[in-house]
This record gives sequence, C-alpha cells and structure tokens, in this order.
Amino acid sequence: MRNFTVISLSILLFTFISIQAAKAVSVDKGKVAGSDKMINAKCHVALIDGSEAVLFWRTKPEHLSKLSKRIAGQSAAGQKSIERIRIYRAFECVAEGSKFSSLKAQTLDKTTKR
Repeated sequence: MRNFTVISLSILLFTFISIQAAKAVSVDKGKVAGSDKMINAKCHVALIDGSEAVLFWRTKPEHLSKLSKRIAGQSAAGQKSIERIRIYRAFECVAEGSKFSSLKAQTLDKTTKR
C-alpha cells in the first residue's frame, strides 16, 4: 500500500511539473532577449579636414535613423591614418547591407576597405 501511495504521488508531481514546463510564457515586448541586438551601420561623413569617408558604427536598429545627427562632432579613426579626426557632418547612415542614396556615397563605399 505504501508503494502505491509513493508511486501515485510521484506521478502527480511529475504531471504537475510537466504541465508547468509546457505552459506558454508571456513575455513583455520591452524585455525580449533579442531587443538589445546591435546592427552594423555605415555612414557617409565629412571630416573636419575637408575629406569625405564612409565610417562604420554599431548601433541598435531603432537608433539608426538618428545616428547621423548623433555622430556629428565626434572623433573617429580615419582609414588612411591611425590618428583620430573629428567628424564635421554626417550626410547619411544606412545598415551595412544597404546602399546609400547618393552616387558619391556609393562610390566611396565601393572603394572603402572593410
């Protein structure tokens, strides 16, 4: 009789745990694990020395549209030298796999080393 009780309780406990594990978990959209993903972006910028370049940044997808305003005035490493140079103006920022809208930026992008 005691074995029957232990087995019955074990089956009930196993069933309860299985049901809890199989339940769908509701997740708040603001706290989804993938919401903090970063993407690679490229920006067509004018540097303080008068040259133009394509520089690369990592940002969240929702910040991509504001990236060109945010990087103006910051300093970044140029591709031709080790020294950091200040960004005078950012013309356009797009995701790394996308094309720039201006022809000049597309030409600079093709010649930029990755």
